[in-house]
Amino acid sequence: QQALASQEPSLSGRPLRVRMALHTGDIEVSGEDYQGLVLHRAARLLAAAHGGQTLCSEATATLLRRDLPSGVNLRDLGLYRLRDVPQAERVFQVQEAARPHTDFPPLRADRAHTGHLPLSFTRFFGRETEIATLSTLLLSEPTRLVTLTGPGGTGKTRLALEVGHSLVEPLAGAVWFVPLADLSDAGLLLSEIVEALGLPRSGTSEPLEQVVEALSRQPALVVLDNMEQLVEEGALVVQSLLERVPSLTLLVTSRQLLGLSSEREFAVPTLPTPQGSHILSTLTLYESVQLFVDRAQAVRPDFQVTNHNAAALAELCDRLEGIPLALELAAARAQVLTPSQMLLQLAHRFDFLVSRKKDVALRHRTLKAAIDWSYALLAPDLQCLFARLSVFRGGWTSEAAEEVCAEPLALDLLAQLRECSLVLAAEEAGEMRFRMLDSLREYGGDRLQEGGEKAVVQARHCDYFLALAEEVKPKLIGGPEQRKWTDVLEREHDNLRV
Repeated sequence: QQALASQEPSLSGRPLRVRMALHTGDIEVSGEDYQGLVLHRAARLLAAAHGGQTLCSEATATLLRRDLPSGVNLRDLGLYRLRDVPQAERVFQVQEAARPHTDFPPLRADRAHTGHLPLSFTRFFGRETEIATLSTLLLSEPTRLVTLTGPGGTGKTRLALEVGHSLVEPLAGAVWFVPLADLSDAGLLLSEIVEALGLPRSGTSEPLEQVVEALSRQPALVVLDNMEQLVEEGALVVQSLLERVPSLTLLVTSRQLLGLSSEREFAVPTLPTPQGSHILSTLTLYESVQLFVDRAQAVRPDFQVTNHNAAALAELCDRLEGIPLALELAAARAQVLTPSQMLLQLAHRFDFLVSRKKDVALRHRTLKAAIDWSYALLAPDLQCLFARLSVFRGGWTSEAAEEVCAEPLALDLLAQLRECSLVLAAEEAGEMRFRMLDSLREYGGDRLQEGGEKAVVQARHCDYFLALAEEVKPKLIGGPEQRKWTDVLEREHDNLRV
């Protein structure tokens, strides 16, 4: 945490008035000096303050809110453009609660465009590359529709908000956020946009005409959040807006692609995890660990990464696969459990990963509820294949899925499951392989057990990989293709073991 203070010049007969600025972030140390962007930002924040005034950045305010001393509060002064700082900064004044209306002159900085985005009350970690890529993409021609995809809990909404904040200045404040999670009728989509834009209800104008007129005034970005349940009819509304408003760009978050020709998909990755490394000096560089520690400290302020808990914490972040929702739900148990104890609870992860916070949407109060939401949107044939795929370990090919799942249309259905963010696909050794996150695989296994098919599908899985092993065995003795077949067995190692 970087705090800077200076003294206003004394006028005759008046005491010196100290001004102070606080900002939080990672610092660079050179010899005995602090350097880097954090110090620079703190200095620019200090330059905006007046004598007797204490200012802090949003990063610091987020931490201070947890444990403000009695008699102290934070006053939101709004967004400002600090000199030589590329992004606008939300500035807060630290003040005595007994003197809430202490007046100072306007800050020595220009007001920034505020946009129309909801405030976030928790710290955001990492994603710098994703934010930069998306910001560039959304400002470039001819991209006008980008959909952030990913399973529930991967942080699509928060990433969209951070991207929106980064574009407030370039778009002169013309950035709006439209929450759609509670909307089940796509016919009301335009009405939700009208409300988000702050337009008056009109008895004479259609919502589409109101939206088109309002958004045609300047280049604008609209974030449509949680649109997966509205895809079928909502995609037509999106297409109409893009056709009618050439200066409009849309950023959509959805667990399912809209299926429009102009759509660019951006699959939101999970946060990087230690991957078995638990060296104390580098552990906190991983964004999954940073997120877990921050949320754990929200409920247990003295929580720290130590030599004693580093290995368990690293394994916990690995087992939770860097899924932000899972990390937050686990960290909330830091009041009563250590990381080592949490690892034991993961044997029943869907019972363990539960939140009791009242300001959290129902679909995000448990990891299971987040997956339930996605599963319920699937057609019956996709639900069936999703459950059967849970018998695989470490990935599979479309041919294996066709045989093991007894599904002749496996390739087409796999493509649909990938579009619904329930299956991942990547090229390996010249072929496409598919896999599931462990939490999704465990959920699918429960559905398979409930359907009474588990033993049958497992038997087909056994037969398939036994036949593969028997086919490969004579080719391992020697010859030019020995390495090729050794690699095949290596890729299927987990399937062979199970």
